[in-house]
Amino acid sequence: NQTWYAYYDSEDKLQTATAYSYDEFGRRILVTNYDENKEVTGSTGYEYNEAGLKVKELDYNADGEMYQYEKYEYHEAGFKVKEFTYSADEDFYGGYEYTYHSNGRQASQTYYNYNGVKRWTYYYNEYGTITEEWNFSYSWNGSTGGYTLSEYTVIQYEGGKEKTETTY
Repeated sequence: NQTWYAYYDSEDKLQTATAYSYDEFGRRILVTNYDENKEVTGSTGYEYNEAGLKVKELDYNADGEMYQYEKYEYHEAGFKVKEFTYSADEDFYGGYEYTYHSNGRQASQTYYNYNGVKRWTYYYNEYGTITEEWNFSYSWNGSTGGYTLSEYTVIQYEGGKEKTETTY
């Protein structure tokens, strides 16, 4: 099963086209992008687990070589807990971790940069309203060959609106 979308300019000249392919369950398994000459410019493939949850998203260049992929992990209840991006050589590019309240609403979202360094975390109450935001700043420590936390800022919210901001 495949669906095509084509984009034309004002003179009806093809600009780009995208083909979406689906498996027998209706899940997207491949997206292929084409240029104005109908040449492939890249594609993305998708893999799913037995529960039908997306576990991998693989990005390919125009030559069909994979250059990066996104890996997804889930809580036993089906909530996404990790979304990390890696190079084809397994180098970590960055990603997100999520936690949830018992009612299934997101409790926190944390972003890690390409060095695996935590950059920020958002915290939410059980109704999904933001309550706190933590932003982290690091300095490179040449003697240890790693990053050292230099400061962090905590923003507290009330009713979803910023109330206080404190830097430590």
